[in-house]
Amino acid sequence: MAKISILPANLARTMKLVQHIANGKQVRWRALVYATGIGWLRCEGKPGALHGALQSLRGELENQGGSVVALHRPEKMAAFDAWGSAGDALPLMKAVKQQLDPKNTLNPGRFVGGI
Repeated sequence: MAKISILPANLARTMKLVQHIANGKQVRWRALVYATGIGWLRCEGKPGALHGALQSLRGELENQGGSVVALHRPEKMAAFDAWGSAGDALPLMKAVKQQLDPKNTLNPGRFVGGI
């Protein structure tokens, strides 16, 4: 299960991209994407194929200003960074985390960029 975020204008192109990547990796998929560009992607297949498909999709969507956040992965699938790239917002997120949790006691290392 993954949450995808895309520019609303890229909706049709993104669904074609998902279909192309999933078919190439032999992964079954279903998606529900709202007109706002936020949606859910469910993929099923062999662990290696799932990992490859999510990695490819994340790379493509990040190049278009979108994102893929992994909500759940099969136990047998290789480790996969749940959050992806934080882009240029990481320093700001770290500063906010430092202000709100100076002792780093709230879920240390569990958010994007190891925050």
